Amino acid sequence: MAASLTVSTVAVLQSSRPRASVPTVGRMPPGPRKSLFPKRSPIVSLSPKLNLYFLLCQLFLLFTLWPLFQLCPPGPSFTGLRRPLSLRGGWTPPPTGSSDLTLPFSILSPSILMCLLYLFISALVLAWVFSLICNANDCCMLFCTSLKRETLGDGEEPAKTSLESILMALDDENMRPKKVKYHTKQLYISAHHGELQKVIHLLVDGKDPNYLMDSQNKRTPLHAAAAEGHQEVCHMLVQAGANLDTFDEEQRTPLMDSCENNHLDTVKYLLRAGAALSHKDIKGSTCLHLAAKLGHYDVVQHLLSKASKQVNCQDDGGWTPITWAIEYKHRELVLLLLSRGADVNIRDKEENICLHWAALSGSDDIAQILLDARCDLHAVNVHGDSPLHIAARENQLECVTLLLSQGADVNLKNREGETPLDCCIYNSKVWVSLNTNKKLTDARRSRDSHREKVLCRDISRGYEAVPITCVNGVDSDSCPDNYKYVPDSCVTSPINIDKDITHLQHCVCTDDCSSNTCMCAQLSLRCWYDKEGRLPLEFCQKEPPVLFECNHACSCWRSCRNRVVQNGLRARLQLYKTQRMGWGVRALQDIPQGTFICEYVGEIITDAEADGRENDSFLFTLDNKVGDVHCIDARLFGNIGRFINHLCEPNLLAVRVFTMHQDLRFPRIAFFSSKPIQSGDQIGFDYGDHFWKVKSKYYSCQCCSPKCRHSSAAIAQNLERVASPAPAQQSGAHTAQTQS
Repeated sequence: MAASLTVSTVAVLQSSRPRASVPTVGRMPPGPRKSLFPKRSPIVSLSPKLNLYFLLCQLFLLFTLWPLFQLCPPGPSFTGLRRPLSLRGGWTPPPTGSSDLTLPFSILSPSILMCLLYLFISALVLAWVFSLICNANDCCMLFCTSLKRETLGDGEEPAKTSLESILMALDDENMRPKKVKYHTKQLYISAHHGELQKVIHLLVDGKDPNYLMDSQNKRTPLHAAAAEGHQEVCHMLVQAGANLDTFDEEQRTPLMDSCENNHLDTVKYLLRAGAALSHKDIKGSTCLHLAAKLGHYDVVQHLLSKASKQVNCQDDGGWTPITWAIEYKHRELVLLLLSRGADVNIRDKEENICLHWAALSGSDDIAQILLDARCDLHAVNVHGDSPLHIAARENQLECVTLLLSQGADVNLKNREGETPLDCCIYNSKVWVSLNTNKKLTDARRSRDSHREKVLCRDISRGYEAVPITCVNGVDSDSCPDNYKYVPDSCVTSPINIDKDITHLQHCVCTDDCSSNTCMCAQLSLRCWYDKEGRLPLEFCQKEPPVLFECNHACSCWRSCRNRVVQNGLRARLQLYKTQRMGWGVRALQDIPQGTFICEYVGEIITDAEADGRENDSFLFTLDNKVGDVHCIDARLFGNIGRFINHLCEPNLLAVRVFTMHQDLRFPRIAFFSSKPIQSGDQIGFDYGDHFWKVKSKYYSCQCCSPKCRHSSAAIAQNLERVASPAPAQQSGAHTAQTQS
């Protein structure tokens, strides 16, 4: 009977389990569980329908045997009849005057009647057993009917009480089957197949929901259920204590398995249950990488709604989710990732950008999308290959045609001295296209003597998170090399900077430090950064406040909102030769107002030492108003900030910032955009009137702004104004002379 109960219940549960629903997160209430049905006698506890069947069976047996009982005398003797009985067998009553009336059959003997009574009782017992079995199936049907009734629809989760009622019912003695000794691995198998009732029985019997399956790469039952999209099984495992973020041998979590297998409802449930989205497997891939690689649009869209900052997360190969989507030609997914802020110019370990991968896959429509998103057409990787080299080598005619139409350089050589024409198959359609373009290009270049050339693919030598290229289209000068690129300020003589961690004021925040209760924010008057890491529009530009970012003594996470400058350069910049101002810096992307651009980095020296140096063109005074005055000299040691020119209409704002120390004598000088900057615009800040009072004797400003204050004409006008007295002063002098 127990076996029948188990099999039938599982069958009913499997046939009626809603597959599109996602269970809620919840635990059983404290205290002893109560059965779904109160304990009653077996007959009374039957459903009304089964009670009717049982009653009809009893009435049938009763009316069948009742005539036989009527033939028996009331006394102890069974040889006489109470009254004559006519049967169709030809039997007639005995002759008149006979003292004993007997039947011609032996069925009325005492032993036969006892057998009939025994059969009657056995029939009752069998009917009762059959009713119990049917009643158990009705109970299971009741559970599933309740579960279906409380399901809210596709994408919704079943009511918590319906799933918990199944657990409660398992404690009912009338519902519990006989225990069978199962190995814990049976829990993994049942979870994989979605056998909800068997999973529940195994969990109730004490099987470990975190059991590691050796033959399945140390995966847990939750891995198996999530990979197959069994939401209800996942819910029961989580309620039983399954670890949401457990790893298998490949460092995969259950959430990763559900993302990889495109089970959106299971993904939603696991995220609501608290599964971490930032875990990486042994290859550095996140859930977003796995879903983007396989083109699971809905899963990627949901993941981005939960963690939009991971859109540019790189795996161990340096590939972002959009890189995987491009390689496998998921066009709609590429558009989605671009709309959520994917950077098409992020470089992988071999310094390929997205356009390299589009050329490799041969997807010209995706390549066009990337070019529209301002992907660098002339970017080269560590081998010196441009996207045109890759497309030519892979014989991708459509991509070659597109890249040539956008102005790709057909004469560019890689490190092996090969042009795209050398990489393709001779006399192929790609070769013909490249050869024709080369002849046209050579003819055009003969008329154009100067063309912007890439002198260095990264002047920071990889020290910055974003490479900084150096180009020259003005003259034949090479990339500047009369300095040492350093990402942080340095010292060449002993300077005592207080970096004692015990002297740092720090916060004890457990959130993202966006509230004004943060100690570091209070030091800055408020938390100035928004969720994008930008300064607000109301930030004072005339007298900007000093910013105190969270430091390594704080209790907050490294990714809190109040850490921007210490994260380093993030904007894409380029060093280029200008027509009038020597080397300058321009933006390669649109930069919103308030965005951190870079620091002014150099050698920290005292003011006295600065006075003794001949070339003071790269000095930046630390106006700290506390203690001795110090300067930053970027002449011998510096970063991209040393090349930023003066603009009379500046688009940069210098702000003093403290990060890893709070020695007020040595603030860091950070440049933020003071207004929106368009891609291709030169960036610059105002050097100040004091600088031009000294330097105007040697050169003038060449910014060519209509509001230029330090051009040759403006300087001459200022000198003329100083030399001639004011009209009011002349009138006053004349009056005084007349009176005298």
